[in-house]
Amino acid sequence: MGAVEQGNLGGYPELLEELKGRIQSARVKAALAVNAELVRLYWSIGKDIIRKQEEQGWGAKVLERLSADLRRAFPGMRGLSVRNLKYMRDLAKAWPGDPIGQQLVAQLPWGHNILVIVPAQYPISAAPDAGRSSFRGEGGHLGLRS
Repeated sequence: MGAVEQGNLGGYPELLEELKGRIQSARVKAALAVNAELVRLYWSIGKDIIRKQEEQGWGAKVLERLSADLRRAFPGMRGLSVRNLKYMRDLAKAWPGDPIGQQLVAQLPWGHNILVIVPAQYPISAAPDAGRSSFRGEGGHLGLRS
């Protein structure tokens, strides 16, 4: 056996552990940054939906048209259902323009935002999916339903 195989690793295990920790930390930071950006996007989409519905009225089927058109434009993307567009609108209604609120909201995963919004709007018995323990959608992602 060579020197490396006999245990003369010269600090290699420590280096490996340090690198693994840094990689894991970077992955968590990246996931949090992606989540924050998506929540900001969903909030801004919600603001746009509110504005368009106020302009065109409820009978214009804004959500249905947007859902169909966005799904065509982004066929592999989840979360563009009418239900999720309603959640985006509701997110914007719940936090209407407060920059601090937007920052705090962006720190919560999308599914947690939905869990905050839905109970605030509906009594438990009238909430969508009443009786279910969570709002888990496709692929196990909270709130992302098609």
